[in-house]
Amino acid sequence: MNKQEFLTEIGRRLEGFPPEEIERSKEYFLEMIEDRMEDGMSEEEAVADIGTVDEAVADILKDIPLTKVIKAKMKPEGKLRAWEIICLILGSPIWVPLLITAIVLIFVWYIVIWVIVISFFVVDLALFASGLAAIVVGVISLAQLEPAAPVLVIGTGLCLIGISILLFIPLLKLAKVTGKLGKKTALWIKSWFVRRKKNA
Repeated sequence: MNKQEFLTEIGRRLEGFPPEEIERSKEYFLEMIEDRMEDGMSEEEAVADIGTVDEAVADILKDIPLTKVIKAKMKPEGKLRAWEIICLILGSPIWVPLLITAIVLIFVWYIVIWVIVISFFVVDLALFASGLAAIVVGVISLAQLEPAAPVLVIGTGLCLIGISILLFIPLLKLAKVTGKLGKKTALWIKSWFVRRKKNA
């Protein structure tokens, strides 16, 4: 595949997006191809080194907001005919609730995952706070009680703090994974709209 075919295919896949967005993306990939050609690659090698058109479109979609993708792909390609408008109106009691349900389910799914992650952080913070409180109580009660009980309380407090510190790093990794999962979900939704266009 030469660079013109590659850029044309990118433009075709992004059809319906704002023209300036398409041009910016094509210029970016053209520059990448020409940089590789300046380094001694042939045109076909430079295009192959960048990857497939699917990979290029996926990279472009990462930078385009989901709302812009949906708006661009849901826009009718021409004027709607009278019978299409009638079908949309008559079918709206079915497709509007289904569309709203799908959007709400995706949103709720993402929120639930973040609520679980945040609740783990709250539990970790509670362990740390309980450990601090146990140490303070143990130190205060050292003067009033036999040393065995306050030392046990202080030891428990240190254990709680240690557990909370050990849990904190895996929880940070879990939060990063959740963030990446959200990005991948948005990219999957964007890709679905582009695939729908490609298959149409």
